[in-house]
Amino acid sequence: ATWQGDITVPTSTDAVYGWWIYKDETCDALVDYIKKGENVTTDPVYYYIEDCWGDTDFVYTGLESDRTAESDIGDTYCEVDLSSQHFWYYKDGKLEYECDIVSGQPYPSDRKTLPGVYKVWYKATGYTMKGRNSEGSWTSYSDYWTRVAIAGIGLHDTQARTAFGGTIYKRNGSHGCINMPLKGAKFVYENVEMGTPVVMYY
Repeated sequence: ATWQGDITVPTSTDAVYGWWIYKDETCDALVDYIKKGENVTTDPVYYYIEDCWGDTDFVYTGLESDRTAESDIGDTYCEVDLSSQHFWYYKDGKLEYECDIVSGQPYPSDRKTLPGVYKVWYKATGYTMKGRNSEGSWTSYSDYWTRVAIAGIGLHDTQARTAFGGTIYKRNGSHGCINMPLKGAKFVYENVEMGTPVVMYY
C-alpha cells in the first residue's frame, strides 16, 4: 500500500475480483466441439451473474494478462485507502493520478464501504443511483459513474460536496460508494480500463 506498506486485504461479498470457471457451460462447449469434430483453441466460459442492477452482466474474469501462476493483480490498479480517504491509480507501476475521496459512513453499518479487491466492470455518464438502507430510500446523480462491485459500489463524482478527505466520511459519508471530485471521477471514467483491479482497505 502506498502509505501503509505491506498489508493484508480482507475479502467481502462485494469484492469479487478474479476468475471463476463456469464448469458446466465449459464442459457443454467442449462436448459440442467434440461432437462436431472441430479442432479448436478456446478459452473456458467464466462464471457470470446476469443483469446486475439492470446494468450488465458481471463476469468473473479478472484481467487476462494477470491470470497466471506468477501474477494476480499486476502493476496496473486503483488503490483506495479508506483510513486515509485517498485514491491512487497506477498504470504499469507508475502513479498516474491521485485525489482525496469520501467513502461510506461507518454508521449505520449498511453505509460502510467494505474492504476488498474489486474490479472496474461498468461505466456510465449521467447516472442516477437509487438505493434503500436502514435510513430509508435515497437517490444521487453523478456525471461520471464507474461501478466496481456487484452490490453497487462505484467511483463517482458528487458535485454537492465541496471538500474531500480527512474525517468527513465519519459524519457525512456516502452510502458506500467512493465519492470523488468531478475531475477525479472523469479521469477514472476516461482512463481506467475495464477489468482493472480496485484494492480497498482500512
